[in-house]
Amino acid sequence: MISHKRSKQVLWITIICGFFGFAFSASAAEMYVDAAAADGGNGTDVAPYNTLNRALLDIVPGEANTIHATGVFHEYVKVGPEYGGTSEETRTTLQAWQGRGRPVNDARGSDIPGDIIDLTGAYITLRGFEVIGAKQAANIWSGEGAHHVIVEDNISHGAYGDNSKGICFRNSRDAIIRNNTTYNNEYVGIYIPGQGSVNVEVYNNTSYENGRFGIHGKEWADNLHIHHNTVYSNGYMGDLQSISGIGYASSSPRMASGIVIEDNTIRDEQIGVYIERGNDLRISNNVIDTGTSSGVEMRYSEYVTVEENDIQGFAFAGVSSEWGENIRIEHNILRGNGMSVRSLSSSYVYLTRNELLESSQAGVSVNDGTNVALENNIIAGGPAAAVMMTNVELSQILHNTIVNNKTGLFFTSPLKPQSTATVFNNIFHDLTNIYVFGESNTDGVRLGHNAYSSYTKYAVVQGVPRTRNGFCLKDGKDCTSLDIRNPRFVNESTGDFHLRWDSPLIGQGDTTKATLVDIDGEDRLGDGRVDIGADEVRRFLPTPGISDFQR
Repeated sequence: MISHKRSKQVLWITIICGFFGFAFSASAAEMYVDAAAADGGNGTDVAPYNTLNRALLDIVPGEANTIHATGVFHEYVKVGPEYGGTSEETRTTLQAWQGRGRPVNDARGSDIPGDIIDLTGAYITLRGFEVIGAKQAANIWSGEGAHHVIVEDNISHGAYGDNSKGICFRNSRDAIIRNNTTYNNEYVGIYIPGQGSVNVEVYNNTSYENGRFGIHGKEWADNLHIHHNTVYSNGYMGDLQSISGIGYASSSPRMASGIVIEDNTIRDEQIGVYIERGNDLRISNNVIDTGTSSGVEMRYSEYVTVEENDIQGFAFAGVSSEWGENIRIEHNILRGNGMSVRSLSSSYVYLTRNELLESSQAGVSVNDGTNVALENNIIAGGPAAAVMMTNVELSQILHNTIVNNKTGLFFTSPLKPQSTATVFNNIFHDLTNIYVFGESNTDGVRLGHNAYSSYTKYAVVQGVPRTRNGFCLKDGKDCTSLDIRNPRFVNESTGDFHLRWDSPLIGQGDTTKATLVDIDGEDRLGDGRVDIGADEVRRFLPTPGISDFQR
């Protein structure tokens, strides 16, 4: 076999049009490195170099360069602009030498003072390395204006000290972090602190048993997309309130926008997803399972959507918002949490189309808020109140199905002139106590067209006159309520609270207080009537014993 210092692979593409032919070529330079090789190699596969830095000197500008590496290294490597590419066709790649085992760069016991591998140029890929032991720094770092960097299929662990990271992108834009495994890094597994790191995609990574965070973004990280990652058991340091599987935090509001956290699996964390001063942010389609605090916790955040998540087993809350504004919580399944949803000093909070199940403290707890809406939710199976409203102004509670809780709604307003709430078209079934209870300053609570089962006590709303602004309360009931024994759910024992075709609640709601869609996103007002509860039955010929959703 004949070997060359740089083996050239030439691809010819010929396009023939009419009588003319055009030929284009792109060439690739390849170097080989084996940490165990003898000195004096020439960078070929039969006489490789023995350091990564030596191979970088053979980078050919304007070509696609690939460095194949194997062995255990102990060197600081910086792939700067002079070693990067200028396009996808001229990308520089450092990767594992196929068939020779994963290359390892281990800083433990070495004199490397900070980061181990720095990627500061453009169009650079780092693939298939194991990087260990940065001190107060990052094992793999990209920044200084880098762009189009890809870090993939690497293992990064053992970085130690307060500022330690497995992978860090700071001022590195249009980048990809994928298919990596990060663990046992004292601060964070994967860190995107912004400051120019825009359009960064983080996906298919596994990050576990890091000291404080699995994956964490910060400050100016516009369009950060974190998806399809597996994150678990982080936070062994236990010294921060914000310790979480995945998080984003900013020192002031509106520093970044367009952040998406979706399709991740997060488990056994203090907090599943933590957001502080987030803006224009979406958290969707995540599975978040088991933790000591909250599944999703937001503080000082605005314009955040939490949708289509499955969150269970958090001791404090499934979703929590403190001092937030314009928070939308939609179509989630929240099961077995302390509170399914908690809102503190937040305004314009919208909860719709959620299943809030088996909460040990309360289904929904709202304290010191304004403009809070609960629409089309199922709240079932909790030993306490389904909804607790304290010092809340301008709330509306429409078309909810509340089943098998202690109390349906609890209002109290000791610190504000009055609690104002519109409570219409709800089902209160199989409660062990009162379906609506108002304790103080609840003159503004208005009830109408609700349904309650015979097993449930009447409403007790302190201070509400028998007639007020068209609202009627008589003998503890709103005058338009339905007293029913059985709402006729499809299968209450299995938790299917859709209405049967023969439910007495069909067409009995107040159309002036109707929502546009029901819990399944289906139109409500197609025939000018609305049903009571979260579900709207489609109008067509009935088949006994079959739900409209089973046809």
